[in-house]
Amino acid sequence: MVKYSEIIFIIKFFAVFLILQFLILTLPIEPLKNFIASTEAGALGMQSAGSTIFFDSHKFEVTENCTGLLSGAILAAVIFSLRKPDLRKKFSFALIGALGLFLLNFPRIYAVLWAAKAFNPESAELLHEITWITTALFVIIIWYFGTKKILGIKNFGELI
Repeated sequence: MVKYSEIIFIIKFFAVFLILQFLILTLPIEPLKNFIASTEAGALGMQSAGSTIFFDSHKFEVTENCTGLLSGAILAAVIFSLRKPDLRKKFSFALIGALGLFLLNFPRIYAVLWAAKAFNPESAELLHEITWITTALFVIIIWYFGTKKILGIKNFGELI
């Protein structure tokens, strides 16, 4: 049977995530998308214009959700949905985690574009989906074990 605390956790998770996703999609982050596109294109000898990367006759668009901010939003939603730790530590964990995820996103995008160049754009699309899912799983696994270790808890239920 579902506990009241679990329902509250789920409600808080989706509230935090939806607010952050709304902000990601509505705030003017074009300079960030352009920076990612130009950095990645330059590293692979490709061309870019704005947030679009060109390879042969194909275009790859760096969208809001390709910036690494979405993974950070998932992490923040989990962190802020829990009872522990205190708010200051939650902000620290969320900020450090989001920064780490943002930086990890660069090799992920590089690998996707490299696959397009080395194989074909269809391979790149498949790798894009696989790496996004594995990044989300990586976030949850690292957060789960890291939180248990940092807070010194044995049972995850203590956090909900």
